[in-house]
Amino acid sequence: MGSRVRGADQPELELFPRARLPRFDNPSTDNERLLTYQARWLEDGDEGARASLWELALAVATRCCRSVFWKRRLRPGREVVEDCAMEAVLYLMGRYSSPVTYTRAQDGRQVRFRDVYGWNYCVMRDYVSALAQAVRHAVDYRTKADRLVEFVPAEAFDLITGGWYENDGMP
Repeated sequence: MGSRVRGADQPELELFPRARLPRFDNPSTDNERLLTYQARWLEDGDEGARASLWELALAVATRCCRSVFWKRRLRPGREVVEDCAMEAVLYLMGRYSSPVTYTRAQDGRQVRFRDVYGWNYCVMRDYVSALAQAVRHAVDYRTKADRLVEFVPAEAFDLITGGWYENDGMP
C-alpha cells in the first residue's frame, strides 16, 4: 500500500500509489523468470528468490559478455568473461541497495532519497536489457587506477624501450 494522509473531513488520499512489480505464473523466458524473482525478493522479502535472481542474472550476463566480446572481435579467456559477468551483476545488484541522490533546487544541496517502500531501483519491463547495459558498463568502464596502470608484456616492453632498462649500470 502507498503512504496515506487523512484530512479532517476528507477520506484517505493515496500519495504514492505503489506500482506492482511484474510477476508471471508460468515464466517461459529468462526475462520473465528474472522479473518474477525480483518481484518475489522485493515485495515478499524472499531471500531464496534473491539467490535465484543472482544465479540466473550471472548466467544471462555471461552470455551477454560473450556476445559483446564476439561483436568486438575479441576472444578473451573464460576467466575474463566470468569476471566481466560478475562485475555486471554486482553493478546491477548494487543499484538496489544504493539510495538515489539528487540536488535540491532551493539551495543546491545533495539530498539522499529512499522510496517509501524501501527500494530505490527496480526493473519494470526488460531485465535482460538492464543486464546488457550493465555488461557494456563493465566492459567499457575503467577506474582511475586502471587508467594509471597498464600491463605490458616484457617482449613489448623491450621493443618500446630498446632494452635500456637492463644495462643502466645498476648492480
